[in-house]
Amino acid sequence: MINIWGPQAYPFSASKKEELWQDHNLTMQLLLDGINPLLAYWVEQGKNICLYGSENLVWIQQFNDKTTEIKRAGLQLETIYVGNSQSSENVKQIMAIGGEKSLSDPLSFTNVQHFWVRLETMRRSKLRLGKTPSSDHVLAKLSTLLDMDDREEGWAVI
Repeated sequence: MINIWGPQAYPFSASKKEELWQDHNLTMQLLLDGINPLLAYWVEQGKNICLYGSENLVWIQQFNDKTTEIKRAGLQLETIYVGNSQSSENVKQIMAIGGEKSLSDPLSFTNVQHFWVRLETMRRSKLRLGKTPSSDHVLAKLSTLLDMDDREEGWAVI
């Protein structure tokens, strides 16, 4: 509960967990809370944030070319590479290349790992409450995001 809700989780109980989930939808703020203070600031400012992931360097380059075009056209868009849940050495290399080329706003490798642990923790929290993807839209969205991570191609969500 702490990983998702921080100090709001106290006192720790199933009823408190249920109460917290009733008050929240799956938003960028909930996804990114506690990952990086800059991300929290962007959410508060109402910036358009695009999370994306893949281990396919060609796809990542094509995606970044498209988002660069979008930004040049005047749309305020912050792109954040979150790799994938396996957080392999390949993800580290992609992050290093992305940092050198300023392809997206950087997260540390530890932040990327924390992001994926947080998503999985959210999904497990919902499942422990007896929710299913077909009956709970937040769980459905979390499951979709975590399932996209397993695909070969890249993915993005705004």
